Amino acid sequence: MMRDNVLSIDGIMANGQTHYFGPVSGTDFPWTGELCKDLLALGAREAQEIGVGRPKVMRRLGGYNTNALVPGDRPNNLAHLLVGSEATLAYSTAIELKLWPLITE
Repeated sequence: MMRDNVLSIDGIMANGQTHYFGPVSGTDFPWTGELCKDLLALGAREAQEIGVGRPKVMRRLGGYNTNALVPGDRPNNLAHLLVGSEATLAYSTAIELKLWPLITE
């Protein structure tokens, strides 16, 4: 899925602020501002509701990837929240992707 191949996103929010969205772990917030802390606090507070409201399928084609906010087995990556949001959460100015080797068989 595309979400799994996006490592980070630089974005512009509706209020004009620019933010880096990428992997976070523990209390490591590599960008300025309270946005990351607020998003992760929202995810922790609403984890049960996000789990109930999220379909238990491998791939969803609609809606936000709110599970990117919920603490889990792998580190949170806030870029995953933006993937598929169609620029409704932030306008992407730069996207870092994981590239895979070309199969030449």
